[in-house]
Amino acid sequence: MLLRRLTYRVRQALLAVGLLEDSPLDHRAWLAGDLATLFERQSTVDQRHARRVARTLLREGACDPEVIQAALLHDVGKCVAPIHLADRVTWVVLRRAPRSVRRLCLRWSLALRTLDGHAIVGARLVAAAGGSKRLANLIAGTGDDPALGRLRSADDSV
Repeated sequence: MLLRRLTYRVRQALLAVGLLEDSPLDHRAWLAGDLATLFERQSTVDQRHARRVARTLLREGACDPEVIQAALLHDVGKCVAPIHLADRVTWVVLRRAPRSVRRLCLRWSLALRTLDGHAIVGARLVAAAGGSKRLANLIAGTGDDPALGRLRSADDSV
């Protein structure tokens, strides 16, 4: 299990910095207007990740446009503050730390607070950009939409 997680994280890092390439996916085929602009506000790392999540869902047979839109925008809440590689690594480690340690670290770092609350912030940004309530809920990770499980699974797999 540890080796599998380590391999996953190394692959994720190589994809994030562009040392491994994925097949392209044009976000404009799925997002228009202000939603496309939101996607473009994301860091290059988050855009690449979002495209991988969307491609995973498409390969699995997803055809609901809102699910693909959610895949492309699920991390858009991270665009409100600068987040560096060290912040991302710290966040991965902190997610396994005791809650008291996480709370203490969140006080010190805007980047960590952004990572912690990015789903809710992203949902608000999407709603303000004209996204549907369902799309905002998928991004926030709330509700009982069956697509939420598929979106989370795809996100965790790439």
